[in-house]
Amino acid sequence: MTWAILFFVILLSAPLLLVTMISVDENIVVIYSNIAQVISVILAGISGLVAAGAFPSNHAMRKVWRLIGIGLLLWAIGAILYASYPLLHDGQDPPVIWYSDFGYLLMYPFVILAFILFRQYLQARTPVWGIVVAASIFWLALVIAVWLNLARLGESDSVLTYLVSLCYVLGDPLLLGSVAPLTSALGKSVDARPWWFVLVGFVMFYIANVLYTYLALQERYTSGNPIDIGWILGFGFIAMAAMMTRAIHKNDSALIG
Repeated sequence: MTWAILFFVILLSAPLLLVTMISVDENIVVIYSNIAQVISVILAGISGLVAAGAFPSNHAMRKVWRLIGIGLLLWAIGAILYASYPLLHDGQDPPVIWYSDFGYLLMYPFVILAFILFRQYLQARTPVWGIVVAASIFWLALVIAVWLNLARLGESDSVLTYLVSLCYVLGDPLLLGSVAPLTSALGKSVDARPWWFVLVGFVMFYIANVLYTYLALQERYTSGNPIDIGWILGFGFIAMAAMMTRAIHKNDSALIG
């Protein structure tokens, strides 16, 4: 089941590479890409909640996976709103700041809190090199975010637009900053294995976000761009990790029983 999920999202994203080689109506590509992103993130969100359900009600990992699942489903709401815009506006993408952004931004606090709780659950001391790497990644991501969004912040025509842009500036660096320490705390145990896929998924998510922001500011982005594969595959890795976690915990419970 776990690897079947990854195979599914690979098949789901493959057409976005094929359209770069063959001529396909642009509106069809836009609609397909948006639907594929909605499917992948909903799959990841539901998988997170299913993984949470495998743990006892008082288990820390139940809270961790529930937060991830809820966060991803909030992102899915944003993705659904984003996907509806081209259908109502002759295939055009939404404005750079739109209602969908509220769904996207609400994901960050849930997922960041999940990583913090997971880090506490591990009860492993972060080595000095892990702290240095985490801090370096955070500041690098922050510099990139400020550089990409500086013009948008300066051109904000309202307080709301400015705050939304500022949240994006802080969101990805905080996400990466909370992900980085886990790499030094995770071991090679079976329980830790799914979390490497979670980290890979969110790194792909981050890369897709950066590329999107860069292309959007240059007015070179439209839905169906190959960078959309980063979101689809990223959410696929997270969904696979969730189901892998569920399977591992179920097997452990069966052995104990």
